[in-house]
Amino acid sequence: PTSKLDKSRWYRGLGGKSFGQRIAIRATQLSKEINQAISSMYAQGKGYEYATKRIAERLDVSKSHAKTLVQTECRVAEVQANVRHYEQMGVQYFGRKTVNDKTVCPICKEHKNDVYTTQELKENAWIAILHPHDRCIIEPLSRNRGAERYANRSNK
Repeated sequence: PTSKLDKSRWYRGLGGKSFGQRIAIRATQLSKEINQAISSMYAQGKGYEYATKRIAERLDVSKSHAKTLVQTECRVAEVQANVRHYEQMGVQYFGRKTVNDKTVCPICKEHKNDVYTTQELKENAWIAILHPHDRCIIEPLSRNRGAERYANRSNK
């Protein structure tokens, strides 16, 4: 009979690394590629098409997927920059606002008027972006209005 230890060898892959370790390595590489493409785009004053093409080529993904990646990552950067800027002005609360047209998705409708603290957004800018192609905005709220809405946020 084969021992448990012997069976575990089957789960070891390239270079003695488990699939989890290999995925972590690839995730780091993916992150670097995306970061370099978007940083280059901004540094050279180029548009989304530049980063989209570069990511599509480097990661061997469709242009559609690459464009979604670029747009979403740029939105995260925009939220982070805005939160830092408004924090310097003393803003403590932000509210979600949808574009309020007929194509607003059910996810965004559900989270319309959500309120976040500056600290929450600094710790995780992704809470401001619910899904790819999210068109909602995060707007600064006055201290009083933000505190009131934040206190009642579980009661939507």
